[in-house]
Parts: sequence; structure tokens; C-alpha cells
Amino acid sequence: MPGIGGGGNPPTGSRPARDGPLRFHDAALTRRFRPRYHRRIMLPDKCNPRLLALRGGRLRGAFPVGVMHRFRQSVDNAGGTVRVSLDFGLDDGGRISIKGRLRTWATLTCQRCLKPLHLRLETMVDLLVVHSDREAERLPRNAEALLVDGDVLSLHGMVEDELLLALPMYPVHTPDLCTAPAQSPSVATAPGVVSPSPFAVLEDLETPVH
Repeated sequence: MPGIGGGGNPPTGSRPARDGPLRFHDAALTRRFRPRYHRRIMLPDKCNPRLLALRGGRLRGAFPVGVMHRFRQSVDNAGGTVRVSLDFGLDDGGRISIKGRLRTWATLTCQRCLKPLHLRLETMVDLLVVHSDREAERLPRNAEALLVDGDVLSLHGMVEDELLLALPMYPVHTPDLCTAPAQSPSVATAPGVVSPSPFAVLEDLETPVH
């Protein structure tokens, strides 16, 4: 019987022997087969934002769009998941900060040609957690408050609000894709102008997230 390092068949599940050192293949092949685990992780709804902030926590994963009923009712169709990337921390004043990015896609109706408009939604998150209206009033003028009731934050609710704010109020195709008759310059949409969100009023409301 061969000893350790001796001959014989390798045990089941072991790697086959190689002639020479293991070398990496070209970068394109490596990227192609590199697993991206954060795409497959479905994040929970509830979290403790203070605990995450104290630990410098990061959330990388996704939510099913099906749990966001208000968002689904606001679009004609939506992607299966929302990609979530959030970083928790403390700002200079010791307040809980949440920064990151959200990505998904949705289908709306073009308001010029009335045909489906496939829209990729990507919005940045930059929030400071507060627990009362008084705390929100003391924030810097350019800060956006997230009112949280107690120590538990609903990630689903927060992400849904941010996506609703990212939806355009007047969705239209770009001129080269729109099948509607050309408009006169007096009524055509000016290039580079981004339509405000239909939910912009939410920015002025401090609705607790449960």
C-alpha cells in the first residue's frame, strides 16, 4: 500500500496531478468563470441599521420585485430582482449613514407614441437615519433623512421608496426610437432635461419605515 506522497490512484474528489506549477489563464477567461455570489444572495427585509453601522457593515445582494407592491403598481412590468449594494457607517456627527446603489429595470409606456419603454433604473442612495422630526430638522441642509421607527429598518420599504423617486414623471423614448410623429420645437422635450419624479412629494414627507 503506498504511503503519503506515494503512487497509486488518487482519492476520489482530489485534483489530478499537473506537470508544473498551476498557472492562471487569460484575464477574460478568469472573469468569465469567476462566481459572483452577491447576485444570488436574497437579502432579508429587516435589519438593525445601528448595529450594521457600528460594524461598518455592507449588504450586497438582491430583493425580489414581487415584495414591492407600490413599485409594481407604478410600472407596466418590472425585472425579477432589484440589485442592492449598501454601505452602513457613522458620519462625523455620529449619525447612521446608508450609502450605495440600487439597480433594476422596468417597462413603462412612452407618453408620445404609447409604446412600451424599457427603462434601466439605477439610483444612488445617500441617507442619514433619524428617529424623530426634530432630529431631521437638525440635519445639514443637503442631507436626506430616513425616518426609522425604533431599531428595525425595513430594507424593502426603503429600497422601494428610492426606486419610486427614481421613476420619471413623463417617460418618453429618445427621438431615434420613438414612433410618434415629430413634434414642433415649441413642444418637444429639450435635450438633456430629466423629468421630475411623480413621487417627488415623498421627499418632503417623513414617513416612518417599519
